[in-house]
Amino acid sequence: VFKHRRYTAKEYRRNSLRDALNARSERLTSRAQDAGLLGTLAEHPVKIAANFQSFVAGVRARVGVYDELYKIYSNRQFQKYKFAARRATQRTMDELLQRISEGGKKVLGWGNCSRTTGIRGTEPGGPVKKLRRDAVKKGYKVFMVNEAYTTKRSVCCPNGGHPTNGNWRDNRGVKAHGILVCNDCGRLWNRDKVGSINIYDIAVAVVNNEPRPARFVRGFDDPPGVAQAA
Repeated sequence: VFKHRRYTAKEYRRNSLRDALNARSERLTSRAQDAGLLGTLAEHPVKIAANFQSFVAGVRARVGVYDELYKIYSNRQFQKYKFAARRATQRTMDELLQRISEGGKKVLGWGNCSRTTGIRGTEPGGPVKKLRRDAVKKGYKVFMVNEAYTTKRSVCCPNGGHPTNGNWRDNRGVKAHGILVCNDCGRLWNRDKVGSINIYDIAVAVVNNEPRPARFVRGFDDPPGVAQAA
C-alpha cells in the first residue's frame, strides 16, 4: 500500500538548524564586508587559468586579510552553533530515515536523481545524497531506482500511461515550476509527488522480480512500429 509521507526542504532546514546557521553566517559576512575585507578578495580573484602575476596578487591579498577574517569567523559562539547544527542535522536525518522506513521495517527504493543536476547520469549533492549514504551506513535496505520518465507519466488516468505536460501557466501566463498537468483530464499535480508515486510503482516491480512497467520504458509514446524500428 502506497503511503505518502510529506517532508519538505523547509522542514529539513528548520529541524537541522541550517536556516538559523546560515543567518548567523550572513551576519558575520556582513561584518567582513563592512570592514572592507571581502572587497579586497573580489578585486584579486585566484583562478587556475590566470597568469602567474594575477595568481600571486590573489594569494597575497588573501594572506593580508587572513588574520582579520579568522577573527571574525572563529567567533566562539558561532563555532558552538555550528557544532549544534551538525548534531541537529544528524538527528534530523536519523528521524527522517526512521519515518520513511517505518522503523527500519521497509525496504527503501531510492530514486537515482539522474536528471536533477541537469547533467545526465550524475547525482545531486546536498541532503538527498547524504541521507542515502547515511541509510546505507546504518544498515537500512536500500536499492536504486532508475527515475527515467517518472515525472512524464500521469498517475490519475487509466493505466497511468498518459503523457504529463509540465508547461502549465497561471492566469498571468507565468510558467509555474514544479506543477504538472495531465493531458487527459487536466488535473494539476505536484511534480515531486508524481515522481515519488511512479518511483514506488517501479520499486514494487523490482521487489516482485517483474519487468519495469511499460509506461516508463523508452518508446512507450511512439506510434505502433516506430519503437521496434528504432
